[in-house]
Amino acid sequence: MRKTRKYLPVFLMAFGMGCVPSLYELYTEDTLVFDPKLVGCWQTEKGELWCFTRRANTSGYDLTIVEESEKRSYMLAYLVEIGPHRFLDISPKESKRPDLGGWQEYHLQPVHTFYLVEATEPNLMLAAMMPEAMEKLLEEKPTLLKHEKVRDRLILTASTPQLQEFLSKPEMVDQVFGEAAALKPYKSGAAEEKEQPN
Repeated sequence: MRKTRKYLPVFLMAFGMGCVPSLYELYTEDTLVFDPKLVGCWQTEKGELWCFTRRANTSGYDLTIVEESEKRSYMLAYLVEIGPHRFLDISPKESKRPDLGGWQEYHLQPVHTFYLVEATEPNLMLAAMMPEAMEKLLEEKPTLLKHEKVRDRLILTASTPQLQEFLSKPEMVDQVFGEAAALKPYKSGAAEEKEQPN
């Protein structure tokens, strides 16, 4: 059992806001796994719904996050197996909003966030990569993983192989992921799984 870290569980503040963004994905073809138990809708303590469906002809998932305000975020999610651990790699789908100008759309940089998957039954247990923990680690060992600070926000710039090597070490996983939050199965989830935009 992974040791519980003493950092605030900000994972459920809102998508990604309590996490460390990465410019590069965590997954490669040989590390992707598909777990059918992940498919369906899960509800957070704050009432958000996370609805997973299998992405056609892939090992990935379409993920719709429905906030309490009914606003929706359409994401891509991949389950990645590295050593003894599984992680979710979440990134946004391409935005084709009609009110978004070409210049602004061009300058939007998609990023990935990573979550440690501790269980998929009976609850989905996810732990976020914690900014405070990662910043402290990289201050002590700045060459451990490539990164940049942009407007006081830590951004990982390490390549996919470097990220995988980092997270293959259980002691690193213990240090940088916070306490897992429980997402409970949402019984009426089928009604929430709307068609995903392409």
